[in-house]
Amino acid sequence: MIPRIPVLLLAAMVVACGDPSAPNPPATPAATSRTVSAPAASPRVASAPTAPAEEAARPVPAAPAAGASPAPVAPPSAPTVDEARQVLEGMRALAAAGNPSTLVPYIPKRDRGFLHRPATEIQAALSGKVLDGQVQGGRVVLTLEIPPAPGDKAPIVQAPSNPARGKGAATAKSPPPAPLPVRFAVMLRRAIGYRYDPVASERWAPPDPGAPDPSNRDVPLAETVSDLPGKGRLVAVIDTSEGRLECGLFPEKAPRAVATFVGLARGRRAFQDPATKTWDRRPFYDGQLVTRARPGIFFSFGCADRVACAGPGFSIPDEPDLSLRHDLPGRLGIDNLGRPNQGAARVYITAAPDPDRDDRATIFGQCGPLETIQRITQAADRESRPQDSVIIRQVTIRREESPTP
Repeated sequence: MIPRIPVLLLAAMVVACGDPSAPNPPATPAATSRTVSAPAASPRVASAPTAPAEEAARPVPAAPAAGASPAPVAPPSAPTVDEARQVLEGMRALAAAGNPSTLVPYIPKRDRGFLHRPATEIQAALSGKVLDGQVQGGRVVLTLEIPPAPGDKAPIVQAPSNPARGKGAATAKSPPPAPLPVRFAVMLRRAIGYRYDPVASERWAPPDPGAPDPSNRDVPLAETVSDLPGKGRLVAVIDTSEGRLECGLFPEKAPRAVATFVGLARGRRAFQDPATKTWDRRPFYDGQLVTRARPGIFFSFGCADRVACAGPGFSIPDEPDLSLRHDLPGRLGIDNLGRPNQGAARVYITAAPDPDRDDRATIFGQCGPLETIQRITQAADRESRPQDSVIIRQVTIRREESPTP
């Protein structure tokens, strides 16, 4: 007779512990607080869920028709400053333990070189009192006070002398306090939690308005399109050496990006010529080359200087939006090369979903057809022979109900 007690004990252990190979259930709205709460300083954190970019490949959704609006999707839950702060504080606890591997689940895959830095440098990047924060689409930008280095003494502020007494005596005023030295922490809200963006955190800067010049001014969108016939939606027609693209624009989602793109394309927004350093007003994109491309992934253009890819002399703020994700091919956006608020003229068009760009770049349009986009990414991938790259022959703007040029 086979003894049954060990078998029953084994079955009880399996029921109590659960199947270790089974995936964790997805977070529900009721469990949101647990999804975004601060990580515990424990070796088990290393087994936390990975970033969405590391998930198994999913089928590529079909692109919308040329110039059509993307189908509406339910936006992800909005981040909050308090949630982002809690996660950052939890990351500090993990960094203080001296084992960078425990931070892996909280760093995007492409940025994990950050974890190869010295432990003291990682700790310093995450340190500082949270002074305030701002929610921008799916990201939270936390302002951190830089703590004094060990051994530094607090600055001594000499009190002003007592003012002279009597009628008409001048009143002594205290000098204004010196601004606190600060750094920034950019936290990206993902479906399974927050991620710390080390590149954006270190490169965070306000947009650059450019050199003072009468020609250098923001031109409102209404002014740039005042002479266009019709009242329908704005469409950008991009004629290239590999075919024509049509891109429906989203001024209600990214007004600054659309106004800048349309103004540059139509010669209504001045840009700084990289050769003469003077401000010029002519169609910016006509005759340019596609300067960056990855086959089947994306291509970009918008360099006034083909060698150094100089910008237009100014930059505009990012406009991330929770309702616009890089979940479809054909997304048109401002290419800021990972430098927040430092893009303006260079744009990209995706040939496949690219969720890693979410909240790092501004989406302001949807382009098609996908076949032409794919063909451009293949033809432009000639880094050793840039003279053979795809040419942007002309960019024109029209209203949807007006005839195609």
